[in-house]
Amino acid sequence: MNCETVERDNIIERYLAGTLPPELRDEWEQHYFACDACMEKLETWQAIERPLRGMEREIRAEPVRRPSRKVVWLPIGIAAAVVAAVLGARLAPTSKSVPPPVATTERPRASIAELAQVTPPAYRMPVERGIQTESERQFHAAMRKYTAGDYAGAIPGLRTAIEADRSNDAARFFLGACELLSGDNAAATEDLKAVAGGSSPFAEEARWNLSQAYLKANRREDALAELAKIAAAGGDFERQAVEQMTRIKIAP
Repeated sequence: MNCETVERDNIIERYLAGTLPPELRDEWEQHYFACDACMEKLETWQAIERPLRGMEREIRAEPVRRPSRKVVWLPIGIAAAVVAAVLGARLAPTSKSVPPPVATTERPRASIAELAQVTPPAYRMPVERGIQTESERQFHAAMRKYTAGDYAGAIPGLRTAIEADRSNDAARFFLGACELLSGDNAAATEDLKAVAGGSSPFAEEARWNLSQAYLKANRREDALAELAKIAAAGGDFERQAVEQMTRIKIAP
């Protein structure tokens, strides 16, 4: 989404009215977080909407209700007068005797600690058939503890599985995840970095969790660098990475 699309398709008005489809709403929220011009337009429309809502009782006894927001439909003349008054107040030159209006709408900003919260990577225990290698046997035994939520308890078995087969990227990825979930951030960083630098199916998710490890250590630039690589690759975590980058940049 770009500024031209926002203007052409009345995105802001539809967003405030609660009529944007979910996919467009997500694209718009991602755009205005990074676009100062569109954020200013949004704040202007929000400033317009507040006085309209304040006149609701005088103009209409029964407002139209939507799931997330009230919308008051006014006669064109009244609505135009309110819009003109608000826009005039926001755009007219200010003086010492008439201070500029203060915006009351503030974007919620998550802290770095909140952004560094880790969700355990999903794993489904397979049906075990045939002869297993020692590495596979240790891995499956460790993952039974993982799926039960015993992340610290899974670590020894995952390390044993890696010792038996250094190419077991699944074991190393989940080892890094367990270390991260158990509070061993330094060890998690090293194991996740090893997987993220490879070409296994776990590489992209390992890079995502590596960015979380960097955030836990308050290494914002390193986290942003990993997320930028995810976004550039265009994989399953692309959108999640772009949104996380935006949150990190505005975090206090």
